[in-house]
Amino acid sequence: MLPNAAAAQLPQSPRSKAEEGNYAENAGGGRAIKYKVTGHHVLGLEAVLPTGEIVVPTARIPELVRELERLALKHDVLIPCYGHAGDGNLHATPVKKPETPMEAWKEKLPLILTELYEVVFRLGGTISGEHGIGFKRASYLPIVMSPELIALQKRIKQVFDPLNILNPGKIFP
Repeated sequence: MLPNAAAAQLPQSPRSKAEEGNYAENAGGGRAIKYKVTGHHVLGLEAVLPTGEIVVPTARIPELVRELERLALKHDVLIPCYGHAGDGNLHATPVKKPETPMEAWKEKLPLILTELYEVVFRLGGTISGEHGIGFKRASYLPIVMSPELIALQKRIKQVFDPLNILNPGKIFP
């Protein structure tokens, strides 16, 4: 449980615009915290949302959860995980603890992501499912794809976009 979770207060109806999407109604009509993400904070903790999502075979999700716990302890961070477990598409989001200086966070985050993506690959998964690689994760692509496969994807993009007008400057310029 996150440190501030017990202190989180559910809003009284009607909800404000800032709270929309953060709460879900259950079948009995009561409110429950759905994910309580507001801006870049998760229950009062600063979150950096670089990962998009990861995908692993559903049978490997229990191993992934154990690995997330190991990584969180090793790097002294929180890594909440949520998403679409039915198809193995999960959002694992490293969260900076308030006492961690930003400079230290900027140094440790790439290490955490590298280790996370290596674990995902070892479990038979990949670093993208529903959101694509994007430019923030492009440097991690070699963890899950061979240089030959990356080169093939660049050539395919060149065939369909010879003028580089579709998503210019993104993953395959």
